[in-house]
Amino acid sequence: MIEFENLFYTYPCSQKPTINNLSLHIKEGKRYGLIGNNGSGKTTFLRLANGLYQPSKGVVSSYGKPLKYDRQSLKLWYQRVGLVFQDPEQQLVATTVEEDLSYGLCNLGKSNTEISHRVTQTLQDFNLEDLAHFPVNYLSLGQKKRLAIADVMILKPKILLLDEPTAYLDPKQRKELIKQLEHIFQEGTTILLATHDLDFIYRWADWIFVMDRGKIALQGTPDEVFEQKEILEELDLDIPLELKLSKGKK
Repeated sequence: MIEFENLFYTYPCSQKPTINNLSLHIKEGKRYGLIGNNGSGKTTFLRLANGLYQPSKGVVSSYGKPLKYDRQSLKLWYQRVGLVFQDPEQQLVATTVEEDLSYGLCNLGKSNTEISHRVTQTLQDFNLEDLAHFPVNYLSLGQKKRLAIADVMILKPKILLLDEPTAYLDPKQRKELIKQLEHIFQEGTTILLATHDLDFIYRWADWIFVMDRGKIALQGTPDEVFEQKEILEELDLDIPLELKLSKGKK
């Protein structure tokens, strides 16, 4: 679905690459987890995957066609590959929930009829109907994260990228978010999310990528990845509590 071949990315004020010869493939219909310590390059990779950043070297391609970085090509790419930032306030731009949902569609030049239809449907899908005219600034963090995901999903992307979606949520908000992600996945959207929540990713993901110093250090199913205890220890990563408890019983 998307391929990343030998990617490098160096920030303008840095001499060392944040993404360092990274290669990976994303297939349709899977739930991907991306884990690694702070500074491993997870957020930078998501922004490369979404097209916000252009690699210093290497190729991002979809179905064998390299991504071009002209305005029109990126416009189409943003519709296909949606990104939800860790801080939802970086993504919310309008005054009310309804206006925020319509913003991206207006930029795409959709008709008023289609915008109205999609906004109404998205308000229902994300349980935001009662908040349609509510000021965005007064939403709770959980509501803001839900709206940020809805802002992306209203564009009907094929792939949803999320950066630390469960961060700072209380248990109830976290449960609601995970339920919403499962609904999105069941509707046919491939999901890749970066997280420090190893307990969540162990239960949720079909495939996990482990990043270290801008590279993929390890990948596999959750069981395959977390069996590599020595490698994980070298990367200062723990194993999920569920696995600790099960091994303790044995």
